[in-house]
Amino acid sequence: MNALRIRLLGRVLSRSRLALPTPARTPVPVACHTAPWVPTAQITSPRWLATSVPVEETVATEAAEPVVEPSPEELADTYKPMVPTGVDFPTLHATLAEQLKDLVPHCMPTHTQLHLLINVVTTTEEAAQAAEIMAQWHAADLPVTSLATSRFIYQCCKLGCPRFALKILSDRVTYGANPRLKHIHHLMSHYGHRSLVHSQACAANASDDQLRTLFEHAQDDMFRAFALPEFYQLAYDATSYSILIRYCVQAATDESYRRASVAAAEATQFDPPLITEEAAVLLRDACKARGEHDKASYLNQVIAKLPQENRSV
Repeated sequence: MNALRIRLLGRVLSRSRLALPTPARTPVPVACHTAPWVPTAQITSPRWLATSVPVEETVATEAAEPVVEPSPEELADTYKPMVPTGVDFPTLHATLAEQLKDLVPHCMPTHTQLHLLINVVTTTEEAAQAAEIMAQWHAADLPVTSLATSRFIYQCCKLGCPRFALKILSDRVTYGANPRLKHIHHLMSHYGHRSLVHSQACAANASDDQLRTLFEHAQDDMFRAFALPEFYQLAYDATSYSILIRYCVQAATDESYRRASVAAAEATQFDPPLITEEAAVLLRDACKARGEHDKASYLNQVIAKLPQENRSV
């Protein structure tokens, strides 16, 4: 299959629908911090990694996603929303759908109702219906809050249907989502965890093409999620790049290793480098194992100048 590839000469992602300016963070001149394995001439823009990911062309895998055990981060999420007694999804969904169909002044739904609807989602089908309500909610000029957005992302990941979270985040015009960077990181980590689970299954059964396809789709969607901060004027940080690098290195395939190298090449353009010590060490060790000592030496230099906040505790 033609899985998404991170292309250094990929076309620039169109922002015509969103008309959002590039985030304010400005990288240092490319020549100052260009990784030795990426020719400067191939870097077409300061954010060539994110802008080469065509989020709008194909948004997430529409096929049913297989059940995957929760990641350690998701297991650590102990948030339990307060839901009034007697509130259930079918009733609240029907009420909101009727209210949003024909809005009457002074009879608008309260802003907390969308948040409440998302909190009582318990199945994949309900997540899809909640996304439809979110579109109607936004079309009625009602605000989709950061809290509602974050809970929708977390609920979709928890239920094993992250494609709905990626869908609403990729179409701001329709859904009006309002994520913070950490919410996008959560979605990236979920896809990274899925890709790692599938890559381990592939290693145990290399002849299974379906497992390989699942792995490629999950990793592709992790990179699609990485491109999302551009839509929302969110400045990338070290965690943004390190999630990509960490999961790609751990997948231990040639293509994943290449993707990790490309992500590190962009991350190290910035001053200070946008990479954590953990991710840099993982990639450095992978370079050593492959006999690419020039890369390993370069990453040692990067690690030496990382600020304290990017270092492991």
